[in-house]
Parts: sequence; C-alpha cells; structure tokens
Amino acid sequence: CDTSAVVTYSGVIQPIIQQKCLNCHSGANPQGNLNFSSWAVVNTVAMNGDLPAAIQHQSPAIPMPPFGGMLPQCEIDHFLTWIQQGAPNN
Repeated sequence: CDTSAVVTYSGVIQPIIQQKCLNCHSGANPQGNLNFSSWAVVNTVAMNGDLPAAIQHQSPAIPMPPFGGMLPQCEIDHFLTWIQQGAPNN
C-alpha cells in the first residue's frame, strides 16, 4: 500500500467509492441523504470529518461500511491521505 505518492480522487478514491459505497449512497434516495456519485458531496463529508470518522469506525459516527467489518487498511489510508491533501477533485 503506497500512500507516499499523490492519491487522486479519480484514480484512487472514486474507484473505491464506486465499488464499495454507491450501492447505498446513490440514486433517488441515498442512505443518510448522501449521494456519493458527486465529488462535492464526498468532499463535504471528507472535510467536515464525517467520512474519516465513519471509515475508521470512530464514535459517534455511523461505521461505514455498516456490515462486514472495516474497509481494508490500505483503502482507509488512501482516504486519509487524500483528505489530508484537502480532498481535491483531481
């Protein structure tokens, strides 16, 4: 797991979201009213702290994913690196 390089939204974060989040967080009635098919929504929850808390299963956030345990640590590290970079649309 290499987080030393720039972690981009389009190359790293968006594919994880597409694979693991959009089943619940998209469409007409997304869970939590969060439609992650939009970078703007992902950026908002990334920068306000909700996303990093949820993927790290930190209270009081609702753990994401809610079933089956946490994301692999490498994916969590990629999210955290991207967020530390300002969660850019790159």
